[in-house]
Amino acid sequence: MTNLQPYKKYYPVSYDYVQSLPDGWQLWKIAHAFNLIGSGTTPESGNTKFYIDGTINWINTGDLNDGVLENCKNKITEEAFKKHSVLKIYPKGTLLIAMYGATIGKASVINIEGCTNQACCALSKSKVLTNKFTLYWFIANRKNIVNLSYGGGQPNISQDVIKKLKIPVPPLDVQNSIVEYLDKKNSEVDKFGSSGFKGISKSNEKDKLII
Repeated sequence: MTNLQPYKKYYPVSYDYVQSLPDGWQLWKIAHAFNLIGSGTTPESGNTKFYIDGTINWINTGDLNDGVLENCKNKITEEAFKKHSVLKIYPKGTLLIAMYGATIGKASVINIEGCTNQACCALSKSKVLTNKFTLYWFIANRKNIVNLSYGGGQPNISQDVIKKLKIPVPPLDVQNSIVEYLDKKNSEVDKFGSSGFKGISKSNEKDKLII
């Protein structure tokens, strides 16, 4: 594994919780970093033709696990998909972020193709960011993102809020090294029965990926 060495040179930036970046890194708006950004909807729950014997994965915020998602609880039918033009099949590797309610800020990289309900924001097809690096960044900065929420009883963020976020973008080889390091640390902590990096509220402040 590539060793992560301290950077010798940083340059100042001015954006909320980012004050400086290492030389060679950039700051990108999410809207510019991903070519595919979208969401989904909920077919009428009382219509059994939309759900019985469904074959299309329909991912809800309750499925998101702050890791790689291998399956989901619900499926919809081809008829439901055809009747709702807002539904899209997102490819494997898509990053999903929960925008509403109790699960706000939860995220997953999906290892299945599928569509989503309206409470998920989907990010895919980036040339500058790996989705696993972006997943870790969203987890580490969840508190900052949730602070941007609005609404009364339960907090909400929107696609527009997510699109306006700016994320530090290292070179791709550096992103891969960071992901490899965090995956390894997460695995090590999991061996002790903890939730690892995914349980960010339980992790030490120094272990968070605040970049």
